[in-house]
Amino acid sequence: MKRFIITTVMTATLISSTVLAGERLSLGYIYNANKSHIEIVDATKESINVVSPTCFDLSTDGRLEINSILDEEFIQEMHEKGIKVTPFLSNHWGQKRAQAALAKPEILVDDLVNTIYLYNFDGVNVDLENLNPKDKESLTNFMKLLREALPADKTVSIAVAPNPKRLTTTWVAAYDYLELAEYVDYFMVMTYDEHCYGGAEGPVASIDFVEESLKVILESVSKDKVLMGMPLYGRYWQNGSEVGGEAIVLGQVTRILKRYRLVPKYDTETQTPMVTLTVEDGEKGPFVNGRYLEAGTYNIYYDNENSIKAKLALVNKYDLLGAGVWALDNENYDMWDYYKDALNEIPYESEKEIEIRKEVEARAAMLANMPFECPEILSYEIKHKCSIEIRKNIEEKSSITMDETEIDKLDRIVNEEIYNDSYLLRKIKMWLKIKFKSPKTSPKQANNLINLMSIIKSRTLVAT
Repeated sequence: MKRFIITTVMTATLISSTVLAGERLSLGYIYNANKSHIEIVDATKESINVVSPTCFDLSTDGRLEINSILDEEFIQEMHEKGIKVTPFLSNHWGQKRAQAALAKPEILVDDLVNTIYLYNFDGVNVDLENLNPKDKESLTNFMKLLREALPADKTVSIAVAPNPKRLTTTWVAAYDYLELAEYVDYFMVMTYDEHCYGGAEGPVASIDFVEESLKVILESVSKDKVLMGMPLYGRYWQNGSEVGGEAIVLGQVTRILKRYRLVPKYDTETQTPMVTLTVEDGEKGPFVNGRYLEAGTYNIYYDNENSIKAKLALVNKYDLLGAGVWALDNENYDMWDYYKDALNEIPYESEKEIEIRKEVEARAAMLANMPFECPEILSYEIKHKCSIEIRKNIEEKSSITMDETEIDKLDRIVNEEIYNDSYLLRKIKMWLKIKFKSPKTSPKQANNLINLMSIIKSRTLVAT
């Protein structure tokens, strides 16, 4: 194909322009789906703002192949909804296909550029896996050429293997994070398959595995270029079987839990649920991966609301660009009730937490007429800093010096009888008189101290 002549800027695409203001990038892959792609995206309840369908494959000689999944109506519909469409280029684990493409990168780049413009795609996500570590330079060069051939408003991203153990001899070492960062808008870090098919039994993505994987790439890549990967599948091992670890989608796990009335165990250390399924002799087991599970005992490791929220908390902890899920239509659809809020750090509150928060807000409202100001105390997020801010403002506005010992003593006084304000008023005034040798403290000031310490107590309760 003839290459498009395009003037490009060798700077990263302004990612924030691809998503709604104030939202993190939320990527959803579509792979081997049996439903319409529009229906699949609609099921996410507006939780996805970038979708990556499997449209781009590689031929045996490394040329671009457009598969039958490509749907122009879908692309148009997504754009009308404000969702970006960046199909992923996959070698489907075929090392030789990827190496053939990387050997003649200009040809594949030409094919991709023409196709992206022809179908009005918003960019491309490169997902070449099972490479040889020796392919590192050729992969980086390919991404460089691709970035140079596309304008800045077309996203160039790459899916990369996690490398928490810093391996140098396996396929996960084929990704040069530092060099690739010069040419890609973002990395989709596949932070899953900690335990996989043919390997030892265990979680697909324990919290420590995910976090360490993120820490390693963040040593080389800016946080605003990193997406954390989320698996929408689990894996199961049959007791006594030599080989295990086959994948099972989360939707299937949910159906198994309901059918067998199973109660999973939750490992707080790994932040992973696990459930044991027993299929009795003569019983038709659940239909998984094209077959009915035979009689036996199976341990299934998967993700639920608790573990998904724990992983999304890492996105906010490290202030990452966002997260990506592999792959849509495999999930328990209830996850979309909380996913977007958790990704964007909108706290989920239980009924008890809501009750406490309202009490704190009510107490804070009582401070409107304070003789001294303490705006920090009105912030719900600041919990344990209150005493420090109170002390500072008391000193500045009331000419009363209080150290930590006095703050603690006042707190103890308040806690003795928090609801008897008249009694507290007398005790506090007496304490102030003894401590400060009859300071000019009005009943209003003393009462404000009661309210301040009450808020400290309430906020401490919330924090714990």
